[in-house]
Amino acid sequence: MQLREFTEAKQYLLQALQVSEIQEASYLALGKIYMLDGERDEAEAIFERGARRNP
Repeated sequence: MQLREFTEAKQYLLQALQVSEIQEASYLALGKIYMLDGERDEAEAIFERGARRNP
């Protein structure tokens, strides 16, 4: 993926999570994008947030 595509995907997923915080797939996808983009701390935070919302 191009950098622009990562940025766009992050924006859409963050918007999706604002609408519904129980979307497990959105947390997983966003965390994976952060990992692929080299943003490990952000990925970990998103994975943890998703786990708290969807135990």
